[in-house]
Formats: sequence, structure tokens, C-alpha cells
Amino acid sequence: MHMPVFTDPSAGGYAVSRSSGPAAGSRAYFFMCQHWFVYVVRCSDGSLYTGTTNDIDAEIGVLNGGEGSAYVRARLPVFLAYTEEYMNENDAARRASSVKRMSRVHKEHLLAIPSLGEFGEFGLAT
Repeated sequence: MHMPVFTDPSAGGYAVSRSSGPAAGSRAYFFMCQHWFVYVVRCSDGSLYTGTTNDIDAEIGVLNGGEGSAYVRARLPVFLAYTEEYMNENDAARRASSVKRMSRVHKEHLLAIPSLGEFGEFGLAT
């Protein structure tokens, strides 16, 4: 199998072979390169629902198609209000858990000013 060769500027421009890590196209490579999202949707009654997914468009389709949780099915349609992107499922799930514990007021601030999502958990947002 041919291994891709990249030019690494930090190595003085010398060619560097990618010899470690999962092979491109493999299942492990797919999951390693997949991005995950924390999303917040606003339901038809104004309530907020938070979840994680690796495909935002498909997830909104699933939710609005009545295949989501019972909570969401009773409050259709839903509208995407907020997203944050993460490099792996663990980090996204951890952040979703944090958002779910927020008060309604804090969630509304998160939706109103997206930069709060980046800095709020570090105490830098006002």
C-alpha cells in the first residue's frame, strides 16, 4: 500500500511519510476524522432541546420526521438554534451534558451570543 508523503515545514521542508495511524478509508480512520456537534433546537412551544450528532442536517430531519425522542415528537417542528463543533464524540457529549445542566436563562444567553459558547465555561463571558 502506498503511504502518502507530506512536506513538513517544521522539518525544513523535507518530505515526511505518514506511517502511523489508521489507513485512509478504514473504519478507524472514518471515526477519527469525523466531527461531532452539540446542537440546541427550539421546539414549537419555545422549549429548548440539546443533543449531539455527527450530521446536523440528518439529525434535524430525523427530529422533524417524528423519529426523535418523545419530548421532541410532542413539540414539532423544531428549529436549529445553536451548534458547537468538536473533534470527537466524547468532548461533544461532555459539552452537551454541561449545556443540559444550564438554566434556561444561561441557555438563552448562549443562543443569543454564540461567542459565549466558546468562552462561557471558562468564566470569561459576562
